Amino acid sequence: MRSIRNLVAVLALVLAQFALTPAWADKAPVYQSNSGTAIDGTDPVSYFTEGRPVA
Repeated sequence: MRSIRNLVAVLALVLAQFALTPAWADKAPVYQSNSGTAIDGTDPVSYFTEGRPVA
């Protein structure tokens, strides 16, 4: 009975650690230019389809 109680306690601690990890995470930075738009307002997909930035 004692080993089951220890196992439950360890599992509870491990689950609590994974549940609380996002609380310690930093927010992802948002990269913006001076105009306030990311990548100067161009379409990011156009780099792959057109081979150049398209506004």
